[in-house]
Amino acid sequence: MEIKLTVNDIAYCGLNCRLCNLTTILPEAAGKLLSIMRNDGWEHFGSQLYPEFGEFWKVLGLLSGLKESCPMCKGGCGNPECVFRICAREKGLQLCAECVDYPCEPLREFFSGHYEKLAVNNQRIREIGLEAWLEEQQELVKRGLSFQDLV
Repeated sequence: MEIKLTVNDIAYCGLNCRLCNLTTILPEAAGKLLSIMRNDGWEHFGSQLYPEFGEFWKVLGLLSGLKESCPMCKGGCGNPECVFRICAREKGLQLCAECVDYPCEPLREFFSGHYEKLAVNNQRIREIGLEAWLEEQQELVKRGLSFQDLV
């Protein structure tokens, strides 16, 4: 099933949530492990080997369904105290890229580490507009990429 990207699929900081490992790599890996373990009958004997197995089994099931069930950043996924989410909501913005203060110091610090690609995303949104950028991102999702593939 193809998912049509909207601004609600994009975190305030510019991360395409549909490329996040929570909606790409993790559900796939968890689904494979779940399938292997089901085929081996783990749901019948796992708790005999590991007292915490029931919780593990539950979490594994939840992880395997994240592609469809993840609420994305704007639905509450991620750090509830995210400074970008809080600031954008207070300012009534869909994305940090729309802010007159872009890029603020917290964003510059965030981009300077593992999230340099997000600076590129935000700049691209500002250059070509949100709708055109969403179309570009839609192609990445169709190709089955994750954020990890782009960094």
